[in-house]
Amino acid sequence: MAMFDTLRASQRLRDEGGFDERQSQAIAGVLGEDLAPRVATRDDLERLMARLDERFEHLEASLKHYVIVRVGVMVGTATTLLLAALAVAVAVLASS
Repeated sequence: MAMFDTLRASQRLRDEGGFDERQSQAIAGVLGEDLAPRVATRDDLERLMARLDERFEHLEASLKHYVIVRVGVMVGTATTLLLAALAVAVAVLASS
């Protein structure tokens, strides 16, 4: 959980915002209770980045595999078509 300096916030509300002590403490307290659990820490972000890196590595490997398989199928199909065309050409030449 991220830390929220309620004392500093309270002082700023008094000094810069013109709030009295009671108001500034109440506002800072509410902000501290409400915001702190929702703010990501550096550790939170680092864990998220590690998970994203792992997912991207998996996605990259899957994509490479997919491309290799598809290119292999295309090369195989092209080779088959060329051999068939060559066989037809040989047959035509042989019958002439």
